[in-house]
Order: sequence, then C-alpha cells, then structure tokens
Amino acid sequence: MGLRFLFKLAWRNLWRHPKRTIMTIFAMTLTSALFIFMLAFQLGSYNAMKVNALSLLDGFGQFQQADYLDTPSLRNSFEIQPELQTQLNQLPGLVTTAYRIQAFGLLSAGENNDRNQGAMVLAVQPELEPQISRLAKLVKQGRFLKADDTNRLVIGEALAQLLNVSIGDEIQLLGQDKEGSLAADIFTLVGIFNSGTADLDRQLVLMPFDYAQNLFSMPNQAHQLALITESFQQVEQLEPQLQHLAQQYNLTYRNWRALQPGVAQGIDLDYYSGFIWYVAILFIVVLILFNTLLMSVLEREREFGLMLSLGLSRQQLAGLTQLETHFTLGLGLIFGIISGILITLYFYQTGITIPGTEEMFAQYGMDSTTYPILTQMAIWFAPGFLWLSTWLMSAMIVWRIFSLHPLSGRQTK
Repeated sequence: MGLRFLFKLAWRNLWRHPKRTIMTIFAMTLTSALFIFMLAFQLGSYNAMKVNALSLLDGFGQFQQADYLDTPSLRNSFEIQPELQTQLNQLPGLVTTAYRIQAFGLLSAGENNDRNQGAMVLAVQPELEPQISRLAKLVKQGRFLKADDTNRLVIGEALAQLLNVSIGDEIQLLGQDKEGSLAADIFTLVGIFNSGTADLDRQLVLMPFDYAQNLFSMPNQAHQLALITESFQQVEQLEPQLQHLAQQYNLTYRNWRALQPGVAQGIDLDYYSGFIWYVAILFIVVLILFNTLLMSVLEREREFGLMLSLGLSRQQLAGLTQLETHFTLGLGLIFGIISGILITLYFYQTGITIPGTEEMFAQYGMDSTTYPILTQMAIWFAPGFLWLSTWLMSAMIVWRIFSLHPLSGRQTK
C-alpha cells in the first residue's frame, strides 16, 4: 500500500465523524489564536510598563562613567565629546540625546531660611529634555525651564509644600562642587511639577544644564547622556551598537534593566509565573485532545484488526493513525495561527484601552492604550507546544496499535 493511498485513506477517515473532527479542529484553532493574542498582549503591556517608567525621567538608555551608577558622585563624570554625539545622530530611529548633571544639596526658603530640605539636583538641557522625559508635561504650576534661563528652578509638588514656597519665591541652594568647594546660589522658583511618584516629587529639583556646569565647576562635563528612540523596540535593536560606542569612548551604556531594576524584576516575575500558567493550561488541552484521539482508536480496534488480517502492516496502520492525528492538529493550528495573527494585527493598529483609565493616565502624561507586540515567540509558543506534546503522546496510540492482532474468521462474523 503506497503513501499516497494512506493519505487518501487518512483524509477519508477524518470525516467519518465530521462533528467530532470539526469540534477538535475548532478547539485547536481557538486555543492557538487566543494564546497568540494573549502572549502578544502580555508583551505589549510589558513594553508599555517600560516606556512609562523610563520616559518619566531616565530616557530609554544612558551613557555614564563606569562607576557612576554605583557611586553617583560629582567626580564620576565624563567629558562631553562631539564625536560621540555625531555617531549617535547617525543611528536609525534615534530621536534625541540630552546631557545631564546630577548633584545633591540643601534647599532653604523663608525670610530667615528656616525651612530646609535636602534634595537631588538634576541639571537638564531645557530645549531637549521635553523629548527625553515627561516632566515638562507634568508641570502643574508655572512653567518648565527655558533655554535662556540661568538661576531658575523647577521642583516637585511635595517639595514645594515642605518648603512652603510658590511660583516666584526665592530658594537658596547650598552644596559642593566637583572640587569640594562650596557651591551656593539663590534661585527663583518658576515651576512646580507633580509626577505621581512620591519620592520624586519630594526630592527632585531641576535647573538649567549650562548654569549647573558653572555652579558645580564642571566645564564641558556631564554625568548622564540620556537618549530616546522612536519606539522602545528600536533602542533594544540598537543596544549592540550603543555598547560598542560606550566602549569606544571609555563609558558604560546602561539599558532599561540597569536604569529600572525594580521594573525589570517585576516584569520577569510576571513573565515566568504567566509562563507556568500557560504551560499548565496547554497541557490540559493536550490531555483533552489525546483523550479524543485515543477514543477514536479504541472504537476502531475491530476495524484495525480486520485491516491487519487483510495484509496491512502494523507500521502502515500506525502511519495511518499518525496522519489522521496530524491532519486534525495541522488544520486546527494553521487556522489558529492565521486567526491569532489577524486579531493581534487588528489590535496593534487600534490599541486596547481599559475604559475609565484615560483620565488617570493622562494626569501623569502616560498613554493608557496598550498595543500588542507580535513576536516569533508569541506566534509559535502555543502551536509548537501543542504539536510537540500531541506527537509525543501519540506514541501511546502507536504502542496500542502494535499490540493488536489480526482478526480470525470467527471474530469477523
């Protein structure tokens, strides 16, 4: 009996019970499509978490001096090199880069400077910072810094309440410059922001970058070179090139995991716990499918015994059942993959927004819409698991067939 005949016979046997076959194919289609969409949505939600966390202040990535992340000291700075900026501008998808200086100081306000509060000072380039972080959009009172500002400050709402200051008030800053000398000046408060993060609103102070270079004795130096790309996927694709540039200029490139380790750990925990649930659900589906296939074999034992008595070998009979199994599974998975991809692509264009969250997210300058991300893993995880598991379990069906015996004349009556 040739292979072509086995294919025809397997296809014919598939439709001896059309309702059962259609239900099995539909179950595989629905399972594959849902898992493809669910995984794509989960990856999209992770992407939204990364973007929302990084775009608040850090940017998608940063160049720093090697020791700066562990010891954020004024001394751990690097020299601004125009050649690095030129090479960065040539990278595809890069929107902008911005230099920053970070320091710490004591803020004082009031007629006798009787209201004091320690703070972290972040000097930013006012013309570029709105493209890097959301802080410019989160100014609730006054305005953000301007390119021609000198001794001007923007502070968090909680810090303004602790100092009991409002727009136009004077604030004295006392700190140290890079050489250890006194760095002090009187600033005018021009803006108050509310980021929604308590620690940030209580500690962060923004000042112009050029003015900070003079105040902290850091000519042509910076602590951070933050960057942002058109999409988060682009900065991940560019990471090897960014790492190479960092080595070339004796710097360290910090990706999102180094900048936001808490977010990275949360995503990893959710990803692996979700993976366990996915495997458990898929295994239940495989058991249900295997039960259907096994019953289809058990109810045909007399038919198989007769076929053996007519000269069909056990190998051919096992091949016949395998073809039937993979015909059913293959049709379900093909339809499921196509359906899952189409559903995901549709929501990739329209996005998914949870009703009632728009105003809450907009208050902090965040996008409330999640866009699924279609990856190779999202497409092939569930179909591949179903195919491999069913193929392994079908070995039990083959073992059952090899234990059958041809029917005798009395048994066929």
